[in-house]
Amino acid sequence: LLSSLSLSLSQDGLGLGAKKPGGLGLNLKGAIQAAEESLLVRQQSGGFAGASDAAAGDDDGDGSRASKRRRGGDGATGDKARALVMPGDGSERVERAHLLPMDWSLKTKAVFTSDAPFEPFTNSFAASPETFHQALRSFTGGNRRSRDATQMYLQSLFSWTFPLDPLPKKVKMLKVLASTNGPEDELKPPTLEGRRELEEATRQHEARYAKWREALRDLVYATYGGLCGCFYVLPPEGSSDAWVAMFAQKNVQGRRKVSASVSNANDGLCAFLKGYGLEFARPLASLLYFSGREEVHGLYDFLLNEAGRTYHKQCDTPILLAPVPFAGASVKCFKPDYRNYRQIKRGKKTGKKTGLEGLVGSEEDGNFHHLEVCGVLPPWTVSRLAETFRKSQQDRGGFEASFEVDKRTKHLNLNVVLLEEEDDE
Repeated sequence: LLSSLSLSLSQDGLGLGAKKPGGLGLNLKGAIQAAEESLLVRQQSGGFAGASDAAAGDDDGDGSRASKRRRGGDGATGDKARALVMPGDGSERVERAHLLPMDWSLKTKAVFTSDAPFEPFTNSFAASPETFHQALRSFTGGNRRSRDATQMYLQSLFSWTFPLDPLPKKVKMLKVLASTNGPEDELKPPTLEGRRELEEATRQHEARYAKWREALRDLVYATYGGLCGCFYVLPPEGSSDAWVAMFAQKNVQGRRKVSASVSNANDGLCAFLKGYGLEFARPLASLLYFSGREEVHGLYDFLLNEAGRTYHKQCDTPILLAPVPFAGASVKCFKPDYRNYRQIKRGKKTGKKTGLEGLVGSEEDGNFHHLEVCGVLPPWTVSRLAETFRKSQQDRGGFEASFEVDKRTKHLNLNVVLLEEEDDE
C-alpha cells in the first residue's frame, strides 16, 4: 500500500510525519501502524489492468493511461474497483481507484482458483501453431496485447531473461577445482586432456560473463532512456550472496528520478559499497536505495566489475529479468500446472492433475479449477495473468489468487519517493 498510494494521499494521512532535514528519513513503524489502522482496502477480482504496461515502460510508469481508459468503461468495472476509506478528523474521505497497486516483489508461486474452468488455458491446447507463434511474435515485437483471452494468456507466460539455461555442471566443477587447487603452478591438471578441459571451461565462463556485462549495460541505458520500466538482478544458483537489485526508470512507483533498490542486503555488502565510494540511503536494515543517475550508475559500475569476482565467485552469472528485450536475452516461457477439483462431503476436495481431459465440467457438479505457476515470477507476469483471468472469468463468478513471495524481495515495495528531498531536480 505504501508503494503506490503515497502520491495521491498526503503524508500526514498515512502517519508518515515530516521528512528529516537530510531528506532520507521515515518513521516506518508509525507509517505501517497508521496504514493498518486507518486504511481499509476492499479489493475484488478487477483492477490489474495497466500494471504490466507500467513495468514495460508503455506509459508514464504508474498505469495512468490504463486508469483513464478504464474510467471511461462500463459501470460493472467501476463497481468492482477498490475503495479506500480513510478516517480523518471526524469525517471519512472515500477515493475509488481503478488499479491495484503494483507489487514489485518477485513471486515463487502464483495460484488462481475459480468455480468455472479457465478457458484461456483449456483453449490453448486446441489452439493452432499459428496462434502460438502469433502470440510469441506479438510479445517479442513489443506489440500491445491482443483482446483475445487465449492470446492474452499465451503472451502472459513469456518473459525476457539472461541466461536462459544454467552453466554446464562440468564447467562449474572445473572452475571450482581450479580455484581450490592452490598456487598457480599447481592449478593445471596433470594430463594434457585435463589442461585443455580447464582452459575450455575458463574460456566459456569468461565469454558468458562478457555477454552478461553487455546485457546489463543494455538494460541500464534502456532504463535511463525510458525504454525499460524496471529490471531485476538476481544471484545465480549456488551463490551465498542472496541480495537482489531492482532498477527502475523515473516515474515508476511515482519516483521522480531513476532509482535502484538492493533488497536482502547485509552489513558486509553495505560496508563494501561504502568502501567502493557509493552513496545510498538505508531506510531498512536489509534495503539499500539509490536515487538519481549518479548513484544508480555507481551501483551499475559495482555490479559490472565485482560480479564473479568479489561476489558470486566461481558461480554462473547473475540472472537478469526484464519485461522488454535486451542484448543477449532469451524468451522464457512459464508452464502452468492445472488441476480440476470436485467438492465432496463436508467441503473436502479431491484433486487430479489433468492435461486437456476432464477440464470442462459443469459448475453444478461442485467443481472448481486450480491453475498454478511456479518459478521466479516477475511482477509483469503476475499482473498479465491476473488481467487475463479478470477478463475470462468476469461473467463466470470471478477468481481468487494467492501468491508466495520470494523473501529476498519482500522489501522492494517500500516506496522511497516519500523520502526524497523536495528541492531535488
